[in-house]
Amino acid sequence: MRRLVFGSQVLVVPVFMLLWVTLLVLAPVSEQLVTPSKSIISLQFPWTVFFQGESMDLTCKGSSSHSPWTTKWYFKEKELRRTPKSTLRVRDSGDYRCQADDLPVSDPVHLEFSTAPLILQGPPYVFEGDSVLLRCRTQAKMELNTVAFFKNGERLILPNNSSDLHIDDADLAHNGHYHCGGYMHTCCTASSNRVSIQVRMLFPRPELSSSSSEPTEGSPVTLTCQTQLPPERSHVQLQFCFFRDGQVLGSGWSSSPELRIPALGTEDSGSYWCQAKRVNSHVLKESWKISIPVRGITVKVKIRTDPALGPVFEGQKLTLICSVDRLPGSITFSWYKVKLGKETKIHTSSEAEFKISMVTDRDAGDYYCNVNSSHKSFTSRLVTIKPRKGECY
Repeated sequence: MRRLVFGSQVLVVPVFMLLWVTLLVLAPVSEQLVTPSKSIISLQFPWTVFFQGESMDLTCKGSSSHSPWTTKWYFKEKELRRTPKSTLRVRDSGDYRCQADDLPVSDPVHLEFSTAPLILQGPPYVFEGDSVLLRCRTQAKMELNTVAFFKNGERLILPNNSSDLHIDDADLAHNGHYHCGGYMHTCCTASSNRVSIQVRMLFPRPELSSSSSEPTEGSPVTLTCQTQLPPERSHVQLQFCFFRDGQVLGSGWSSSPELRIPALGTEDSGSYWCQAKRVNSHVLKESWKISIPVRGITVKVKIRTDPALGPVFEGQKLTLICSVDRLPGSITFSWYKVKLGKETKIHTSSEAEFKISMVTDRDAGDYYCNVNSSHKSFTSRLVTIKPRKGECY
């Protein structure tokens, strides 16, 4: 069961009414994606029904935060006026559209200026997770003794006589036709216009993509959880979370739709998916799972000498070179010497060479190098150094 709030009334709704939300369950690419821009009409008040004689300011918005240079206004499918200002004050019933600069024309917004004694005011559209206010109003100098709200013809049982009906965290369970009614103080009963609520999808199921479909061991990868907000809700904040085989990756929920993994291991192979959710709302959707296999790498580590390994004489210069192939990322080289069963670490560097400026009998022993990447290490075979006395050649 699910609780729905109308004003301060708590209603219990069966789970099957919320099945659509369950099926959608799946959190800025550097920024949050928004559906390609078009002109949008913003309302001074979040309602579309008013009394005759009242006025309403419409604002035409474009793709950026600044006001458009030129705005075209349309009323009943005909051009009404062209103005450098983005705001238009209206008093007539009908469909209004606008065009900001060269963007596509907006969707129509229907406004009604009514002569009825009682009206119900509601928004032009509702998206998942929205907070909705329906307001029941009477003409000036008229008063309702009682106020009742109805959904699809059935009265909603509310604990008070408020003229406002609040719907928090809207979902499909709130779809329907609403109206209000009551007994006018001076004469009779009255019933308002209908307000239809059809909750729209806020964003589609996200898609998880990887910067590499088959990365190699030790390489980085960036996961991106992509979805789109409609232009009307481009200000809504989303959060994202990434998973591998049921485990949360990174720090959990984040405002970024990207997660960078600096170095993958073969144990990171598995099934990946992401979730996107609206902040402070139940709206949460999950991507399909994708498989990311991490290819293990075979690294060949060997030591060569300069000069080439042969007789080594005391007094000569000797360079040991740790040769490594196909190891991605930054690596460090550690050199070890084994003598009489005792192992000693003698040098660590980002350079592949270990130089002995003048060989002495103390340099006798077995040598090997260890190559360390950010994720794994590899070891060479032993090379034996036995210095001889005599002339260098």
